Amino acid sequence: VWMIRQLISKGMELSQFESPMLDSPLERAASKCQLATVKFLLASYDFSDEDLDDALYSACEAPEQEFVPVEKVSPVVKVLLEAGASPDPDVHPTWSTWEEVTCNDDEETALLLLKHGADIQTRCGESLSRAAYGMPRVMRELIKRGMRGDDIVRDDNMTFLMEAAWNKDAETVQSLLELGANIDAKDT
Repeated sequence: VWMIRQLISKGMELSQFESPMLDSPLERAASKCQLATVKFLLASYDFSDEDLDDALYSACEAPEQEFVPVEKVSPVVKVLLEAGASPDPDVHPTWSTWEEVTCNDDEETALLLLKHGADIQTRCGESLSRAAYGMPRVMRELIKRGMRGDDIVRDDNMTFLMEAAWNKDAETVQSLLELGANIDAKDT
């Protein structure tokens, strides 16, 4: 942050920081989960919705792509969402921010995306299934929003309840049963 401030104070334009691989310095800072730099850039410049969305996706995939610790992701994502980034940016052709954070077992960021209106209904059942295991607060939030434990199934028709039972996860089985999961559902 200090170096960027110094260069800008000397008259350097933000566009001079751009890289052919990444569209903006904001995306580059977000991909490394550099919170102070992201905050400084957001306070200093107006970024397009596309720049904000690209930065959000880059932050969500940082643990996998940049080996950033998961706990560094949610503060950056929170700042970007508050700046106007979409929780469902149309950035990657096959992956969503929701899938990135659930595959990285990032419960805090998954909750932030839900709070800001992420459309998880259009996402694959596998990422919802991952969210239900090891992320109990996310599962409870999904259920509070009206999703039942047997609403989302995998390609083999396996429900959350079946998967929890298969994994011998008694706590999740009990929670799903209390929430009305269908014990008579059949897989393929």
